[in-house]
Amino acid sequence: MNEEAVLTPVVLGFGDQGVNRALLFPDFQALWRGEGPLLDCAGRRHRFVYLLLDDHRRVKAAVFFLLAFDAQGCPLPEWDLPLMELAERGGVGPDLGAGPIRLASRSQCAISWHQGDLWDPRSDEDHDDWQAIRDCLGLVAPRDGEVELAGEYHPSAADGIDVEARLERVRRILAQEHQEALDKLIAGQRTRLLTLTRQHQEDLARLQRDADELRTAKAELEVRYAALAQHLEQQNDLARQQREELNEQMRTLERNALYKIEALRIQAEAESEARVAAAVNELKNQLSIREVELKYRDELDGQLQDDIRQLRERCAQLVADSNEGQLERLARQGILFVTFQPGAGHLILGRQDVPRFSADPLGFVAEHCKVSREQYQRWLEHHQQPVCQAEVDGERCGRPVARVEHPAQFDPLRSTRCAEHRGDDSDGDVANL
Repeated sequence: MNEEAVLTPVVLGFGDQGVNRALLFPDFQALWRGEGPLLDCAGRRHRFVYLLLDDHRRVKAAVFFLLAFDAQGCPLPEWDLPLMELAERGGVGPDLGAGPIRLASRSQCAISWHQGDLWDPRSDEDHDDWQAIRDCLGLVAPRDGEVELAGEYHPSAADGIDVEARLERVRRILAQEHQEALDKLIAGQRTRLLTLTRQHQEDLARLQRDADELRTAKAELEVRYAALAQHLEQQNDLARQQREELNEQMRTLERNALYKIEALRIQAEAESEARVAAAVNELKNQLSIREVELKYRDELDGQLQDDIRQLRERCAQLVADSNEGQLERLARQGILFVTFQPGAGHLILGRQDVPRFSADPLGFVAEHCKVSREQYQRWLEHHQQPVCQAEVDGERCGRPVARVEHPAQFDPLRSTRCAEHRGDDSDGDVANL
């Protein structure tokens, strides 16, 4: 009875309602290799526990680990957790019938970098993972005539029973239960394996049909591609032939066009030279006629100018003799000649001043005001329209300015500028004045 017990590894899967699958370790290894996907675990991490059981199905070690699945329900290939090493190096756990077990979980992990791949079992009123393990392994609720596997049997002298016989009986019962559980588990796995095999065969047949269809489609495409390639080659040959014919036609047309252009150029040059010669002769004739006409007109203009000058002299003499006589008669009668001029007021003109005033009124008034004729004319323009004459962006400013009443007080620069533009005067403005 001191022989060392053989430990059997078993993997249990947990769902929302407790344990939902039990796998022998070889079956779990096949699952991990992707030989049988779990569709209900697709796309998420599933909770599992790795158990080491003795000959009496008593738990000796437990590793609570997580396994992630892809969208097809296959475990991710990068998962590689040393379950045996974690079980051997596990800490002290609860007693499940054979003394305290070795436990490895997220909160109790001997290898720290594997802590994220483990989970902690719960044990409360609503959810008890340990009780779920007991129920799955049959370690609770002993049947009549069988020992309770939650603890060990301790014989006493008062029992009066053969200890060896009872232990042998217990060993047979446990072996039978273990064999029944294994047979049940193996039968379930065989059924699952058959189902997976049938599904695999169906998938393989479907893939074979798809492959046949693809091969048929490929053959059709190859035939169509060959026909299309042949058609394109024929089209290319035809296009090449047509291109060569068009090039030859273009070269012929270019040669004919060059001949026609040269003939037209020669004809145009001859016609142009003839037209130019005719036009030159016509212009020469017209020029000769014009020169004769101009010469005659110059002589006539000279004669007319002499006649006009003589007539002007005679008219001026007659007017002077007539005005002198009239003015003399008016002066003897006591008549005065008075005129009002801006800036000078009323001016009394003597008989000798009337002809001079009539010939140049502005000059006469400017002389009376003791200013130049140009300054008087500038003042007169200012007096009639007293606005700013400064240029802003090409236009006159036009703002009203104070009117200067006397020509002698008129400053051509300051009197014609508003207050804003009086400082903008430059030498150029003085020169323009």
